[in-house]
Amino acid sequence: MKVVVVISCLLALASAGGLMAQTGKNCDASLNLFTMNSFDVTPWPPHKNTNLVMVMSGTMNQAETLKSMEIFVIYNGANFYHESVAESGTYAAGATANITFKVYLPFIAPSGNYGVQVKLTNTAGAFLNCWEVDFTL
Repeated sequence: MKVVVVISCLLALASAGGLMAQTGKNCDASLNLFTMNSFDVTPWPPHKNTNLVMVMSGTMNQAETLKSMEIFVIYNGANFYHESVAESGTYAAGATANITFKVYLPFIAPSGNYGVQVKLTNTAGAFLNCWEVDFTL
């Protein structure tokens, strides 16, 4: 009986782990001023009529002052939507930055393949990184 309980608990923990998933990939290796340590998306997998909560954590590779986060939505391989979100904060080289943001997926979003690219910019307007999360609705 103990084995059944332990297996049930392990299965429950494994299932719960799917609610938040480290996802994505670097979408431009030449942008290396911010190194991504983790990027979590909730809920995973995404679905319509919900806010995707994205939490990224990374290390500044040189001293930086943030200006904005650029969010690009790609739909079936084509640029679909762009939003600039004001960010602030000054970070020393080696400092960790933790940023949480939301992307709303409306119920009228067309079904298909999506990519969400996130790029941090500094006060000089330079991109620090590029991270992309891909999913299908």
